[in-house]
Amino acid sequence: CLCGLGAFVLASYWGLGLAASLLTGIVYMFHPFNVTWFSYEHMLMNSATVPFLILFYEKALEEEKILNKYLLLSAFLLGLIFLSGHLQTVYYSVIFFFLFVCYKLLVRKNLIQNCISVFFIFLIALMIASIALLPFFNLFLDSHRVPHTIESVKASSVPFKALFGLITPFYNGFPYWRHFDQSFDYWDFFRDYIYFGFLPFIFLVFSLKMFFKNKLILFFFLTIVFSFLVCAGSPFFFLLRDIIPGFKQLQHNRFLEVYSYCVPFLAGFGFQQFLNLLSFFKKVQKQILIIFVFIVCAIDLMYHSSFFVTWSDKSLYKETTRCGSMQFLINAKEKAHEPFRVLPFTAHEIGGIILENNNVTEPNTLQSYGFEDASGYSSFISKDLYSLFIHSVTKDPALLYPRVVIDLFPNTNIPYPLYNYKSMILDLLNVKYFLVPPFLTLDSKSVRKVFSGDCNIYENLDYLPRAFVVPNYKVIKDPKETIVYLDSKEFGPRSEVVLERAPVENVHLRRGAPLGRPYIVKYENNNITLKVKTNRPGFLVLGHNLNDNWRVKINGKEAKHFKANLVQRAVYLPKAGEYIVEFWYFPKLFLIGGLISFSGVLILVILAFYLRFKKDPMSVQAL
Repeated sequence: CLCGLGAFVLASYWGLGLAASLLTGIVYMFHPFNVTWFSYEHMLMNSATVPFLILFYEKALEEEKILNKYLLLSAFLLGLIFLSGHLQTVYYSVIFFFLFVCYKLLVRKNLIQNCISVFFIFLIALMIASIALLPFFNLFLDSHRVPHTIESVKASSVPFKALFGLITPFYNGFPYWRHFDQSFDYWDFFRDYIYFGFLPFIFLVFSLKMFFKNKLILFFFLTIVFSFLVCAGSPFFFLLRDIIPGFKQLQHNRFLEVYSYCVPFLAGFGFQQFLNLLSFFKKVQKQILIIFVFIVCAIDLMYHSSFFVTWSDKSLYKETTRCGSMQFLINAKEKAHEPFRVLPFTAHEIGGIILENNNVTEPNTLQSYGFEDASGYSSFISKDLYSLFIHSVTKDPALLYPRVVIDLFPNTNIPYPLYNYKSMILDLLNVKYFLVPPFLTLDSKSVRKVFSGDCNIYENLDYLPRAFVVPNYKVIKDPKETIVYLDSKEFGPRSEVVLERAPVENVHLRRGAPLGRPYIVKYENNNITLKVKTNRPGFLVLGHNLNDNWRVKINGKEAKHFKANLVQRAVYLPKAGEYIVEFWYFPKLFLIGGLISFSGVLILVILAFYLRFKKDPMSVQAL
């Protein structure tokens, strides 16, 4: 409704009649980007905000005074777009707005007002968005996100034949987005992604009549061409790829989002031209035709979009049947005194052979039961953990920390399945249970079958607890060498911990038997408290991917913790005795960003009061 309302009001502002504006709103509600992201509310909010942003920006430029209420609203709305969620789609929406700004700079005479307005809008918007952007960039720099290879870009580009999707709607049932299917035809996906209605497409053609007369229509067509040049992986895209920050790491085919913002308005302009040609129709005849167009477009678009309601199939989520695998894991979790992780074997094909009757749970679906999956979907998984997964599969040090996306996992954001269940890395990651299809058998002395049914569950007999104490340490500065060492027989995880650098303290430790296991007092998202009793100095290792936002106290005094085993944390216990070790979450960048965001909103509020009670705000003439 917000999408439709925003597009309707903006189309009316641009001079379209009631009927043409209503058609624009209907098409915008179901434009391709909205349709394919129906199950992601933050995507829809992003899309819904764009028309209002452009509307208020247009009105801000029409005002005689530089500082006006529409300028403040524009800055606030752009800030909301930044905060809407998916940073890739936000980036593309901002690019679309920037293109529109460039268009206004070319067609308007008052260059000074436009430049000042744009600077103010982006400055305040970035301030408002700081609460999300500051933590984001920190995660992004440490993530495994690397540029896609040229071959990968070409394989995922939109082919020319995808343009047939403009006139061929998808009425074939639920579109399975099978990232893991290597034979996936990208045309099948993008054919569905560009459809915005057959009649609206016909009306868009009518807008060509005003191609050179209406500069706004020219802008939309040029923007569509620009979006397709990017999505098609053209030489133009590869030129931009090295110029625009972030383009290398993003999925260029999703730039069709920009195309989606343009087509509803071109359809509206075209419909207006079509109605103008029917001036010889009687009023009643014209109204009947308009109603017919609305009904056909609404039914077509709503039926087409009804197949895209979600990217997830309910059957992917395992049920808690009385004697099923989920019930077994739930019982095991209730009996356990400490947390553990599980690893489902979710391969859908091996060596080109499709695996049928694979009843193992899909990645991330265990979260609803409170289980931690050692794999799963994560855009910002750290480069260290991702390389650990790479080595556990390939045992090839040359593939660690790649500079481009490697063709190892079917989806680079889902590092699974891990075929090497004997890997010591999985032991270190606290993987207690392996879930495998009934037709697969794990043959190893380090595992034992504990459940048979809808899938088989094996217990990993060598898994390490979430927290443990070791008597010694080893310093390895190179992360690649660390990964190789962690997965070698030389590494004894219960007797030593691998650190990046030697502790600040003058530590003199010796090898020996493990010092016992800590007792977990509290294990929450933002607070972890451990009780430890040790008979000599050592390191308490916590199998938790603690980033720089975490702090630690030992017996009430703030202490240091070290990056341990590449993806874990350790604290030094200087002598024998009892300790209470508390880890707590302190998101420094989030708090700083929150302060900046609050300041941005406060500036807008102050300026709003200034405009409300000041008689003569600064104007263009005064400047």
